[in-house]
Amino acid sequence: MQGSHTARTEPEPGKTYAFLIDVAGQDEAVENEMLQNPGRDSTALKIVEVDTSSVRLLGKPNYLTVLRTEWSGQKHVRVFGALRALVETWNRCGS
Repeated sequence: MQGSHTARTEPEPGKTYAFLIDVAGQDEAVENEMLQNPGRDSTALKIVEVDTSSVRLLGKPNYLTVLRTEWSGQKHVRVFGALRALVETWNRCGS
């Protein structure tokens, strides 16, 4: 990730964030308890800080990526648990 802002693992008080999620199709083919196509698709999450300081000048906000992560070949139940934990962490501060 490049930019003048830093990556974060937790929200900063008073800031607004959005979760951008691209959900992958789950690999249903299992043989010997192993997924047959674990790398075929990934569920990707990008957390962005919504910077409204540009609205007056540009008419729209800027979005600064502060965290990116992905899950490849994971069952949806596991991904949902990880997403829920992230939502709880990032929702603690409120905005």
